[in-house]
Order: sequence, then structure tokens, then C-alpha cells
Amino acid sequence: MIIDFKARRTTLVASPVDGRSGIPTLTTLAESLLGIPITKGEDYVVFVSRSRKVCKIVFWDERGACMVVRRLNDGRFARFLMRASALDVILTFATPSTFHGV
Repeated sequence: MIIDFKARRTTLVASPVDGRSGIPTLTTLAESLLGIPITKGEDYVVFVSRSRKVCKIVFWDERGACMVVRRLNDGRFARFLMRASALDVILTFATPSTFHGV
């Protein structure tokens, strides 16, 4: 599967989550806390675990919920720390090569 990050709005959640969380928990976090209507099928939401060894992309399509998981054997995903001085912080990035060919 190749994920086309240009096809949908992509949100990178800067706060780490429990790596054991599944689709129901992550969908609820996206909808309730972040206000992302993920079940409409217009968004990718990227979560990174506290250990930064697991990254999960959650999205919905016409068939239902999908989750792509990347677990690193060595190393960790980059730490996403930021301080927001404005009301909104928008992160944009190129398609991560880490997920190519998942």
C-alpha cells in the first residue's frame, strides 16, 4: 500500500499516545479532542507512541476504518516538539519515505 499524503489533509499529532491504542481509541481522540471528522474520509491522522518506536496512521475510506502501523526495530521516530505562540500551528511535510511500500 502506498499512502498518497497529497490526496487528503494530513494531521500529525504532536502529543505522544499509548502505542497499544487501536482504531476506536485513536478515532475518538481525533474526533473528540482534535475536532477532526475522520469518519468522513477526508483526513489522515498520524500518531506516534510515547516510546517513538511505533507510528500509526488512521483514516477512513468507503469500506471503513484503516490503520497503517510502522514499528521500528532500531532507532526512533523524530521527536515532534513545538511551542505554539499563535492560535494555530500548521505542520506541512513531504511524503515520508518511511511509509513508502508499507
